[in-house]
This record gives sequence, C-alpha cells and structure tokens, in this order.
Amino acid sequence: PVVSTLNDPTGTVVANAALVPAGSESKTAVYSTDNTNLLIDVNGYFAPASSGSSPLSLYTLTPCRVLDTRNGIGLINGQITVPVVGSSCGLPNTSQGFVFNATVVPSGSLGYLTLWPEGENQPAVSTLNALDGAITSNMAIVPTQNGAIDALASGSTQLILDISSYFAPIAPVGVLTATMPDGTTSQGYSVQLVADGGVAPYTWTLTSGSLPP
Repeated sequence: PVVSTLNDPTGTVVANAALVPAGSESKTAVYSTDNTNLLIDVNGYFAPASSGSSPLSLYTLTPCRVLDTRNGIGLINGQITVPVVGSSCGLPNTSQGFVFNATVVPSGSLGYLTLWPEGENQPAVSTLNALDGAITSNMAIVPTQNGAIDALASGSTQLILDISSYFAPIAPVGVLTATMPDGTTSQGYSVQLVADGGVAPYTWTLTSGSLPP
C-alpha cells in the first residue's frame, strides 16, 4: 500500500504500534525506504474465541487520562503499577485489555518504556523509545488479569497514559417482555432486544407460529 507505518527522518530509534491483517501463510510483508535494523514484537492477535471461552468485544470511550505523573508521583525511573480499573475513567471490572496512548516526557535520554499486565514477568520488549530525550507517544494494547498494568521506564521520565477503549466479554442480551395474542397467528410482531452495557437495541421479529393460550 502507498502508506507509511512509521517515519524516522531524524535517524533516531522509533517505535510505532501497527494492526496488520495476516497475509498468505500468516506472513507480513515489510518495506523500508533506507537501511535499518527492524524489531517486531507481537503483543496480540485477533482470532475466533476458543472453545469454552467468551469472545471479547472492543468498547470505545471518550478518551480519558488514566495517569499523569506530572500531577502526582512525579518523575519515574523503574517500575510502577497503574490501577486502570480503579482510576477515575470508570472502566468495568470485566475489562481484559486496554488501548492506551502512552506518552513519555523524559528528563534526558530514555532508552525505553515497557507496559505489560500486572502480576506477570516483565517482557523483554519495549513499548516506545526516546533516546533523543524528546516527548514521544505510541499506542499500546495491554492485556490485564486484575484491572491493573505495570510500567517500567529505563530512565527518568514523566508518564502519561490516555485510554480510548477497552476489551471485555460481549455483553449478554436481555429480552424485554412483550404481550402476544393467544392462538395461532401469521401476523408479524416485533420484540425489542436490549444488550446490557449500553449497546444499541436490536429487533427480533416473530413472523409466524403457534402461541400457547
């Protein structure tokens, strides 16, 4: 495609999140305009739900600031835990993944920032890099097991996390009660279905059938 995934005219180390459909044999094609080393870290994939598990849906939010260390704990250098579900953004306890815009405001050269699920071992990958000490952002999709995530900065930096959506199980659908006539009918009747969690209503129509008295 005649588009770019990231740009690096200054020649510094640059990271960017990319959602890429699987091509033939589940491979991904990569093109670079100039010589470069390339690192690709996989942090998730889309697939049908496995047997016995609940499928997840993406729920969008009005972007909300989960963390801004400039207005709280100040510069970080090392690991911190961020209670996303417990923040003022009102995330539900059913959340199993978050979509962030992660921004660092380094006090100098920052090798890397890494985000991962709280309670798991730190992965040997980076979410973003800011070796030039510039304010740097990147999208990050981070799973969670308990509503929290961990963050580690290899150097001194402020950290800002803005959430725009989250993954959670598809809300169950409840049926509103409706009064139907006795006997057999060939006339159409509509019953409104409303999904919990604010999902738009659906409509199911009984076109014919024998109804008990």
